[in-house]
Amino acid sequence: MIPEPDPLSRGLTGMTLDGWNKFSGPLVKQSFEAQLKQQREAVMRRANVVAQVFATDAGREVLDTLVREVLLHNQIRPTDERLTLEQQALYAARREGQNSVIAMLLNAVAMARGDQPTMKEGT
Repeated sequence: MIPEPDPLSRGLTGMTLDGWNKFSGPLVKQSFEAQLKQQREAVMRRANVVAQVFATDAGREVLDTLVREVLLHNQIRPTDERLTLEQQALYAARREGQNSVIAMLLNAVAMARGDQPTMKEGT
């Protein structure tokens, strides 16, 4: 009785016999382009929803408050001598998370307007 090759060997043999054409043919390219289009449409739908929320007077006031209170206001400086290095690192991570949310909202509004997003998330 001849032993069966292990699945990994069968897969590698199949790849060398068939080549990489399975991964680079026109059907794969069409599928990739269709997925990319769907992703872009989903991003634009979300951007439009965010822009609609902040297009109202109340929405603009909320966004303005978030920018003023989160991005522009530093309650404790991370280099405060009273903080340990661990506390400074936690504070910096918390601020980065807060800033990323505001950046995501501002970028969504810009994208919905057709502008280029200007804020980098995580900054």
